[in-house]
Amino acid sequence: MRRAVVFDAVREGYGLDQLRNPMTAGELKDILEGLEDDDMIVMSHDGGYTFGSITFSGVWEEREGEDGTEFRAIDEW
Repeated sequence: MRRAVVFDAVREGYGLDQLRNPMTAGELKDILEGLEDDDMIVMSHDGGYTFGSITFSGVWEEREGEDGTEFRAIDEW
């Protein structure tokens, strides 16, 4: 049977400084460590009413620079 790990997507603010308790990379690694290669990672919206896929092309990083906030794909830094 195919297994999915579901992350509940909660809207908390308009900037990273408004997030109350984001997961750390270490906490995410602990979760991923126990998964099989074909397990799905998905987001849950609206309390599990709808779901969304996470794809590599949808992963990006935000950094604050001298000219303001920059957004780039993870592999572009």
